[in-house]
Amino acid sequence: MVALKAFKPITVVLTLLLVLTGAAFISQKSWAQVVTTKTVSLKLAERLITACEIAARSKKLSMSLSVVDYTGNPVMIKRMDGASYKTLEVATGKAKTAALLGVPSAALQELVDNGKLSYLTIPDMIMIRGGLPIMDGDDVIGGFAASGSTEVQDEDCVQSALQKWDLEKSND
Repeated sequence: MVALKAFKPITVVLTLLLVLTGAAFISQKSWAQVVTTKTVSLKLAERLITACEIAARSKKLSMSLSVVDYTGNPVMIKRMDGASYKTLEVATGKAKTAALLGVPSAALQELVDNGKLSYLTIPDMIMIRGGLPIMDGDDVIGGFAASGSTEVQDEDCVQSALQKWDLEKSND
C-alpha cells in the first residue's frame, strides 16, 4: 500500500478501469469472429440485366428484370418499354424466392401444382417460373428473374444471361 500512497485515488481508479476494460476486450477477442459473405455486386447485376435485355429484344419481348442479393433485397430492377408495371413486383418476387430458398421459383410452383398448398402461406414468395438463384460455386449469392412474357420465356432469358456470366467467369 505504500506505493499507492504516491498516487491520487482518481489515478488508481482510472488505471484499474483501463486494465479491466482491456482484459475484457482481450477475453472477447478470442470468441469474436468476422463473417464474410459473397453477394451480388451492382456491376454483376448490370451485366446480367443487360444480357437478359439483349436476349429479350432479339425475340421482341418486353419484360421486367430484377436482381436481388442473397437476403432478397433488390440490387437492380429494370422495366423494359412495353412491359406492364405489375411485372416489376412479380420479377422481384421471383428473384427473392430463388435467392432465399436457393432453388428456381418454378420448384415451388411445382410443389403447389402437386397439392402442397401450405407453401402458399410463405410470405413474399412468388411461386411462378422465371426466377433462378445466382450461384458462385456452392454459394447462393442472389436471385435473378424476369416477368412479362410466358413463364418459359422469362426463365429462358434469365438462364441465358446466367450462362453467359458463367462463361465469362471461367474465362477470367
